[in-house]
Amino acid sequence: MLKTLVSLNYPSSKIEIIVVNDESNDGTGEICNHYASRYPQIRVFNRPKSSTKAAALNFGVQHARGEIIATFNADSVPESEALLKALKYFEDPTVAAVQGRICSINANENMLTRFLSYEGAVQYEAYMQGKDRLNLFVGLVGTCQSIRRSVLEEIGGWNGRSLSEDVELLLRLTERDYAIKYASDART
Repeated sequence: MLKTLVSLNYPSSKIEIIVVNDESNDGTGEICNHYASRYPQIRVFNRPKSSTKAAALNFGVQHARGEIIATFNADSVPESEALLKALKYFEDPTVAAVQGRICSINANENMLTRFLSYEGAVQYEAYMQGKDRLNLFVGLVGTCQSIRRSVLEEIGGWNGRSLSEDVELLLRLTERDYAIKYASDART
């Protein structure tokens, strides 16, 4: 994941890669620290106590400086243009958040992975894109998503007690009539 993030087509002087090491004990911290020693755009922060993904995200945002906060799960492999493609949607000042497309990396491995890949394609390319074009609310899925820091701060960040931080955040954004766009071309 870190290898992919440092390879994104984005100026290295403008990108911050915030890694939240959430009380791991499997060598993850050492791997992250190794990458941080080689790439100045990576900063690793250790949480002394693990709780929820939402709490880890809030912890990470406290250390970030940018106006647009993009989140990727550790098992995501974003395409090199994913960040640039997502950021173009924020040129519209009414857009609060952007959800990119999740694609299967092993779609052609066997019949099951192919079927699951088709299911994902329908979910994103028909359902999410259709909702976006009809100006209905677009869902957030927890990875390959971006949000304006100012909006995130206004709504109080992620709910640190929620186990479904993406849906909970979506509900609060929708409740306040914030625009969320689907970015089919920003893929992980």
